[in-house]
Amino acid sequence: MISIYSISAITCIRLNREPAFYWPQAREARHFSQREVAELVGTTQSSISRVENGASIPSFDRVVEVLHVMGLSVDLQIELIEVDEAPLSRNLELDPAARFKNAVHEAQFALAAVKGWHDVIFEPLQILAVLQRHHVDFVTVGGLAAVMHGSDMATFDLDVTPQRRRDNLERLASALQELGVAIRVEG
Repeated sequence: MISIYSISAITCIRLNREPAFYWPQAREARHFSQREVAELVGTTQSSISRVENGASIPSFDRVVEVLHVMGLSVDLQIELIEVDEAPLSRNLELDPAARFKNAVHEAQFALAAVKGWHDVIFEPLQILAVLQRHHVDFVTVGGLAAVMHGSDMATFDLDVTPQRRRDNLERLASALQELGVAIRVEG
C-alpha cells in the first residue's frame, strides 16, 4: 500500500497501484506541463511522455523525484500479506525449459494488451541464439534467470551481463548489430 500526501496536507490519497500510475493525474491537477516537469527533474519531455503513456517504467527514485517537484511525497507502508504459494509450487514442478516457455508466452500476452506495446515482439530465444552464434560469453540475469530457477514472476525483457574482455565486447557489438540494436539518445 502506498500513500501520497501533499506537503501542504490538503490532499491525502491512499494508493493501491504503482505510484507512476498517478503521476499524470498529479501533474495535471497541479497544472504542470510535461515539459515543466522534465526541466525540474533534468530529463526530456519525451521521457515524461513515455512514462505517462505506459511505454516506459520509471525507477522508484524517479517517481519520488517527480512527485516531489509537484509538491507531493511518497510514504511507503509495508504490510505482511498472505502469499498464495500454489503458483510457485506449480512452476517448480516444471523443468526450466517449460518455465522459460511459459514466461515468454505470458510476456507476449501481456505486452499485446499494453497501450503502445501491441507490436512489440518478445523473442528472447532468438536473441540468445544470436549471442551464442557470435560466441559471446555472458550470463542471463534478471527476471528470466529467476524464472529458470523457479520464480513465477512476470518479466518482459531479457537481461544479460557479458564478460567484459575486449574481444568478448567486440563479439557482443557484432551480435547487437545483427539484432539491429541502436543506442537510444534522448533529446
